[in-house]
Amino acid sequence: EDICASCGLAEDWLPCWSADSDCTDGSPSPAASSRRRSAGRLKGNSKVPPERLEDLMQQLFRLHDLNSDGFLDEAELIKLNEVIAILHEGADANTSGVRQKYTKVFRTKLDPGGRPVPYEVFRSYAQEVLEGLDRDPQAQEMILEQFVAEALSCHQVFPGIADERHALAGGPA
Repeated sequence: EDICASCGLAEDWLPCWSADSDCTDGSPSPAASSRRRSAGRLKGNSKVPPERLEDLMQQLFRLHDLNSDGFLDEAELIKLNEVIAILHEGADANTSGVRQKYTKVFRTKLDPGGRPVPYEVFRSYAQEVLEGLDRDPQAQEMILEQFVAEALSCHQVFPGIADERHALAGGPA
């Protein structure tokens, strides 16, 4: 698994959230590195019910499932992450790089044939990523809350995201 030298996040699924502009995936966000440091200080004080993490994971999946069919397809993963990049970087976002990155993620981590995957597959991989970032449930809760907030922002700023997902993912609109 590739780890960004600047912020320490797994590059294969999650965008780099470092305030540094030299992150290897090129998608800076000043919020997360300080959240990760704060989360590290909270270790040992965590009493997050497993149901809370599961609820957040389900919410994150639903926000990625743009057509609400109960499956995450490659175009949906790409589309949402393109919009996240646009929200962070504006019109200069490298959507081509995002497309390449998340096509690779989907094909190597979710389904090699690019077929839509159910929640259980998404959850298994997302849990693996969370465990790689921080094993503390309270830190995982904060990470998931941030991911959900970003995905919600995409839906709020671009209310037609589900209708346009194929257009931004390089397919027919």
